[in-house]
Amino acid sequence: MRVIRSVQNDNVKYFEKLKDKTFRKKEQKFILEGRHLVEEALKTDLVEVIMSTDEEFLKTIKDSIETYLVTDAIIEKLSGTKNPQNVLGIAKMFTNDLRVIKNIVKEKKSALVMFDEINDPGNLGTLIRTAAALGYDGVILSKNSVDIYNDKTVRASQGSIFKTKIVYGDLLEIIPYLKEKGYRMIGTSLKKADKLENAIVGNKYVLCLGNEARGISEEVLNLMDRNVKLTMYNDVESLNVMVAGSIIMYELIK
Repeated sequence: MRVIRSVQNDNVKYFEKLKDKTFRKKEQKFILEGRHLVEEALKTDLVEVIMSTDEEFLKTIKDSIETYLVTDAIIEKLSGTKNPQNVLGIAKMFTNDLRVIKNIVKEKKSALVMFDEINDPGNLGTLIRTAAALGYDGVILSKNSVDIYNDKTVRASQGSIFKTKIVYGDLLEIIPYLKEKGYRMIGTSLKKADKLENAIVGNKYVLCLGNEARGISEEVLNLMDRNVKLTMYNDVESLNVMVAGSIIMYELIK
């Protein structure tokens, strides 16, 4: 266990740079914040560093992981929240390119979720958490969706990014591939859409959710086999994609 007392320490400066998306991508590492997230990540082989003000907690960490006893000031400097917990970690990024697709595709019953340009990190993290909790086999993200290693996304996922397969890629290439493998593409749209309660999706399907403001892009929507929509009451026009997506995911897979 090493002890760091200064926020000007070189290691602290390096860890702080991981808040930047470009630097994260270059180093292939990201920050974990809070004991729960760190403990979930410890179930994998991705954790490289753990920092805490709690010496007793650090003593429980296996020797192969670097541990740092740090000050509250260092935790505050590296944290993305106003009232941070006293545990932070640094983890390696996991594989999330097109190679993962083959590990997601199944021959028989299978359900996937696809996100087309989700911009809000909190929405994305919560949707990934919901997909994992409901038993979806994987999550597919368009290249222009928010970074899954954004600190808000990681926190909102509550460790679910370690529990489900995640792929970034060109949806216009991925969708035809999935169709060849027998998946039906289910879009969310008000255009030519079935009511959710009447939707029949089959044993292998991909649910596609779109951008918070614009919905699914026209190019992707044209590749859907059918669309579904929620029945709304009291003149409410729409719901946040996180809320609507969670309801639809539940209803389709139950």
